[in-house]
Amino acid sequence: MTTGITIYRRDGTVAFVADEATTMREAVEQAAKSRANLYGAILYGADLSYAALSGAALYGADLYGADLYDADLYDADLYDADLTGANLTGANLIGANLTGANLTGANLTGANLTGTNLTGANLTGAVGVHYATIGPVDGWMVALTLTDDSLKISAGCRYFTLPEAREHWSDSSRWTKGAAPEHGARMLAAVDALMALAVDWPEKLPEVTP
Repeated sequence: MTTGITIYRRDGTVAFVADEATTMREAVEQAAKSRANLYGAILYGADLSYAALSGAALYGADLYGADLYDADLYDADLYDADLTGANLTGANLIGANLTGANLTGANLTGANLTGTNLTGANLTGAVGVHYATIGPVDGWMVALTLTDDSLKISAGCRYFTLPEAREHWSDSSRWTKGAAPEHGARMLAAVDALMALAVDWPEKLPEVTP
């Protein structure tokens, strides 16, 4: 079986040659591990799910429609990358640079965006984006997320619509065992604070009703 994959750039030059790779995922992982410069790499529609790409230099890369499900992109450089329609569900984007990236229609549900630089990024139609986080509140980070064009409130493994969040934290029988009597009021205050922030983003959120 023939092995070896060459990754090309948009300008036609060679970005990296992975002699032992049999899949594009393996090739990109090898490039990232060797600290190769993949600027402008053509990775259109590539299956990079679960890929280990920590610190990868992918600025300006063509990742249109790429599957980056659960990929590790910790501290990766994706400056000006085209991630239109990309699947970034569950991806680790801690510290990643997405300045100027095109994330139109991308799915970021469950992605970790802690410290991610999204300055100038195009998030039109993107889902699963954490717009703001407050906390810790009784040990929980409470986040406002846009998923499938609806607002969601997340805290730990809990993922609620706004009405569900208000109902949950108004009913002490639903709380974690041992929670303080003031727990519900604190969490509801966090939800209110997040919604107050959301009204400042009419261009990003479809409809906000605190």
